[in-house]
Amino acid sequence: MRGLAEVYGDASSSGEEDEGAQSSLPQACPTPTDRTTLPAHADASLDALLAYAQPDGAVQLGCEVKLNDRVNDNVLGSGVIIGLPLESYESHDERRGKALVRFDDMAQPSWRTWGHLNLPPALPACRAAGGDDGAHAAPPPPPPPPHAPEPITLRHAPEPITLSSFWRRAASSGPLIAAASGAPAGARPASAAQAMPMVASIERQRAPKRKPESANPRPPEFAECELVVRGDELRCTACRVEVSCAKKNHVVQHLATAKHVTAVEKLKRRAVSDQSIKDDIYAHFVQNPTAVGGTLSLDEQHMRYRIVESFMFAGIELTKADHLRALLQRCGCASTDSSHLRTLVPMVEKHELERIRADLSGQLVNIAFDGTRRLGEAVNVTCRFCSPTFQLEMRLIAFVTVAKSLSGNAIAGMLTTILLQQHNISLANVVGFSRDSVAANGKAMQTLSTVFPSSVDLPCISHTLTHVGEAFRFELLDTFMTPWYTLLYSNTMAGQLWHSMIGESVKGFSNVRWYCRAEIMMQIAQHFDKVPKLLEELREREIGEATTKKMLEIYATSLAELKVSLAAILDMRRLVATTYELEGDRLEILLAYERIEALRSLGRRVASGDAGSLPNVDALLRRGVQIVVGVKIQKNFPMHGGMYEGVVVGSSYAQTTVHHDGSERKVYKVRYPADNTEEELEEEEIRPLIMIADMQVRKKVIASFKPGFEYLEARLTDTCASSSYYLSQEYAVFKAVRIFDPSVAREMRADAGMVENLAVLVFWRAHRRDLLAFAEAARIVFALSPNSASCERVFSLLAVMFGDNQKSALADLLQGSLMLRYNKRPVG
Repeated sequence: MRGLAEVYGDASSSGEEDEGAQSSLPQACPTPTDRTTLPAHADASLDALLAYAQPDGAVQLGCEVKLNDRVNDNVLGSGVIIGLPLESYESHDERRGKALVRFDDMAQPSWRTWGHLNLPPALPACRAAGGDDGAHAAPPPPPPPPHAPEPITLRHAPEPITLSSFWRRAASSGPLIAAASGAPAGARPASAAQAMPMVASIERQRAPKRKPESANPRPPEFAECELVVRGDELRCTACRVEVSCAKKNHVVQHLATAKHVTAVEKLKRRAVSDQSIKDDIYAHFVQNPTAVGGTLSLDEQHMRYRIVESFMFAGIELTKADHLRALLQRCGCASTDSSHLRTLVPMVEKHELERIRADLSGQLVNIAFDGTRRLGEAVNVTCRFCSPTFQLEMRLIAFVTVAKSLSGNAIAGMLTTILLQQHNISLANVVGFSRDSVAANGKAMQTLSTVFPSSVDLPCISHTLTHVGEAFRFELLDTFMTPWYTLLYSNTMAGQLWHSMIGESVKGFSNVRWYCRAEIMMQIAQHFDKVPKLLEELREREIGEATTKKMLEIYATSLAELKVSLAAILDMRRLVATTYELEGDRLEILLAYERIEALRSLGRRVASGDAGSLPNVDALLRRGVQIVVGVKIQKNFPMHGGMYEGVVVGSSYAQTTVHHDGSERKVYKVRYPADNTEEELEEEEIRPLIMIADMQVRKKVIASFKPGFEYLEARLTDTCASSSYYLSQEYAVFKAVRIFDPSVAREMRADAGMVENLAVLVFWRAHRRDLLAFAEAARIVFALSPNSASCERVFSLLAVMFGDNQKSALADLLQGSLMLRYNKRPVG
């Protein structure tokens, strides 16, 4: 390679000084702004260009390629040479021996060493014949080995280069300088071209082979797929996992998974929610420029909003945010004192109310309302609807705390305001009201039925069944259970002792739900053999002296009646199970008619003394009968016309036919007066046949059940004392809507399993396009609820989220927190 002085000339040969050099530039030389072929990293000034060529003798100018040559890189593929730098070993060592290449598959050019480019070995740069220094040119040295640094040969020590000598010599210089001076970029000195030898075929084939382009179109870029590069790893920000990037197919497979699709959709929804909240925050501070936090950035305001929203959703006191402030600020956004955070509570509540209004827009809704005592009275209103895609949705739309109990007219006025003014629900879109059967609610419905003519009144059927159980009259059992509730559900030691004896969880107690108390009595009946041991243990440990003494007294004096009463409660399992079945949030309305009819049938059988109506009571009474001569039995002989009465006329011993062990056992001779026939029965055979219908104990049990079933009949037939308790209209609805159950349409019996599996919803979702009018009617029916259990769940949330420390919480905090939690909003 020629030296720098040989290529450009030196200061002594130019005959000019640096001063005034700008005016002596040749006309063919472009101005600095026109030098489009300079390297991308170089500054567009003459001084910056000359900074690459220092007169220290350690420079490198030429190479074996020229501008606009196509080259093959063994790593990055094909490209075009767009720059060859003038570099010094001292200042720009990182680009020494490199060329700037724009590759076909890369957006930005890249500096590549000559060894990576598929070109013949470099030769010294030769000047054209007849040049200024041709007489002093040395013979060209042999080519260096591949990838070895090319030697720099200087004929004499160079002197500083001037601007005039640089541009004057530009036209006759190497490829880079020719391009910089405006000469054709493809021009190459003739001597250099003639000196290029033909490379061997093995050298021409040295470049690595590339795979042919796929026939399929290239997959789209992953810019919008939530993928980011972190070091040497590819991370999916949606799924929060590392993705294998060894092969492109691995990434494509991850993007097609259901988990990733769901996560991306979640991120999109979150982005929409974030933007909506930021818009609300911006509008709020525009209207209230002096509000606390108005000078913060929108991101910081949004972060504080999310903190308040999350605390409200979890039911955590905002004062605890002061203790968590250091943790909350780890995300990079500054938090603030809880007194300032409280100012965002109304904004959170307002945003939730807007979402509720959007959810209810155009929906056919069923409204449920209920109240409870809490610093006066707390009333909540829930809404249920079936979406056009047949999805059941529940919303808490209001939670109001008032100073005292509301009258019927006040309840009607409050509900009308909430529905029509606050949530903009159309009168025709309210299809029903679910409520408790208290007198004030019945009075309110007289007004609401007029205001909302398309609605149907649906008193809570579960409350009705609870009142049925409360109407049963078992005085002795109630006397025994009162100290039981007091002791075992207020004394931890007593409860743990009973739990350890029975080996299962103790049933929960509720003072307002009879079926909860019935479950406790059933558990006692199932483990009655452990009751005496429990009472003795309580007395020895002196736990509950008065209550324990009372239970011991009843157990000692009225054991038989106590057993019968507990057995009678066991026979009411159907009532307890029906109450639970009709208290859900699904399609209980399709089950209501058949379940209530089954209870009515049970009541009629009990009242008539049917032998199979009280199986546990009958088994207990038969167990206590002593089998002697004169005991009557009743046995069914299907081949001879049905039931026949018999009487025990004697006993003897004979070989057993029951146990098949060949032993002798006592047998009883029974005579049937109807045909004067006799047979011998062992005790296991005769005891289930003993007639007990005329026993006074059984008649007393039947009399104890009678008030409850009479109460149910009075409610269903509108013969009760007050019209607020009438259920005939609701019962007619239960009977009519059965047609919307496909199992009934196929004359099959519906059961709870079908409702649990949502088979009915699947049917109507599949046929909604074929049966548009009928499907619309089905949406109305499915929106109806035969209970007000949704309101009870709100009060349960209230008890869990707001304890004694938050009894003085303001209305906006109560309502906003309960709405976020009950409506299952994503927060954070």
